Amino acid sequence: AMTSLAAPDKEPQPVVDDGISGVSKVRKDGGLAWLVCLASFWVHGAVFGIINCFGVLYPVIHDLAPDKEQASFHASLVGSLCVGSTFALSPVASLLADKFGARITVICGGLVGSIGLLLSSWAYKVPYLWITYGGLLGVGSTMAYAPSLAVLAHYFNRRLGLANGIATAGSSVFTALLPIPLAAMMDAIGLQNTFRVMAILTLSVALCGIAFKTPLVMHSWNDEEKEPSGCCEVLNKSIWKNRRFVVWVIAIPLALFGYFVPYVHLVQHVEDVFPDANGETLVTCMGITSGLGRILFGRLADLPSVSPVVLQQVSFMAMGLLTLSIAAAHTYVSLVLVCLLLGLCDGCFISLIGPAAQRLTGTRGASQAIGFLLGLCSVPLTAGPPAAGILYDQRGNYNLAFLLAGVPPIVASILMCSIHLIKTGPIEEQDVRPRQSDILGARRHSALVASEP
Repeated sequence: AMTSLAAPDKEPQPVVDDGISGVSKVRKDGGLAWLVCLASFWVHGAVFGIINCFGVLYPVIHDLAPDKEQASFHASLVGSLCVGSTFALSPVASLLADKFGARITVICGGLVGSIGLLLSSWAYKVPYLWITYGGLLGVGSTMAYAPSLAVLAHYFNRRLGLANGIATAGSSVFTALLPIPLAAMMDAIGLQNTFRVMAILTLSVALCGIAFKTPLVMHSWNDEEKEPSGCCEVLNKSIWKNRRFVVWVIAIPLALFGYFVPYVHLVQHVEDVFPDANGETLVTCMGITSGLGRILFGRLADLPSVSPVVLQQVSFMAMGLLTLSIAAAHTYVSLVLVCLLLGLCDGCFISLIGPAAQRLTGTRGASQAIGFLLGLCSVPLTAGPPAAGILYDQRGNYNLAFLLAGVPPIVASILMCSIHLIKTGPIEEQDVRPRQSDILGARRHSALVASEP
């Protein structure tokens, strides 16, 4: 939430290369900004709608595993590798976006992800899916996701929280809508053809990337400094000197060890505990309330008196308690209620990644702050579902898996208390200037106003 910034109507705005006519002006919180927000909404939806709905594909992939004793582990590893590579490569995606622009990075991501799904349609063994679905789709997803989230900070000031809420709600909308048609397609046309339909959906991400006209003002350089040309020079090392950011970037990955366990294993859990119930409905429930939570808490984070970090902290505590309660839910109705509340907490956490990063590091550091955060999240997100699968193979149920998955978010919420005890100075946005080729636009460029954390 950047409510302490001056109103965009009164401040000259950064110059943007529109990729067609050369140089144009962008008014923050204006019409073009909302077009970018809409494109980001679709990117989030296509990327995470597919990732979150892996539980629908899981039973069929489970049956493809040759080793039935480790079938749960091998099948869940397909989805976990996709999630892990999506987050592990986020720092690289952020550097690519800073170097080449969000437009090129997102377009390439959509193409790579689509190719990965297309190749998955010809993979008849689970190990092949580790490469095509887990690897290629994950690479494409990270190239699309990280820049589409970070680019919003360059188009919004007063409505940044709301914009993040709307954009990240895309994954909730798609998560709510995709499970039922995916399940129907699996029954009607099989897994291979379903992969091909998903490839078309992922290809639409590349079209959305055209809307991302990243501002030239991504970093600040003094007049004596040269514009960075290599990846090492683009790397923003100053964010790691921010102690509050360091605590935040440690706490969030810790909280996510059990994050994807419900998304991957909940459908199978329902089939075991409530054979006559529909497990896909629970994923839809989480998607609906997650979308509502993203818009609600995103708008709430725009209030000057509200800290996005505190909201994330509360959501982790609630998320941990709710995950613990999945194992204790003895009726389908109670499980539906738990999933509705779990989705609300998920929406709060996800929608505030961008505002929290900007609050802690400033607009200039937000892109790489988000990228490195997502990169560190890759290990817990990858390890969680396979670990739950191993426990299921050994014990025959998911009770212990859900109990263990609920502990890390609670511990992380307690750890985040230390963020509020660390005192730092205000985040300053230094004078920035466009590239030398845009001298004309540079006259209309001015320093961005400082933001208090």
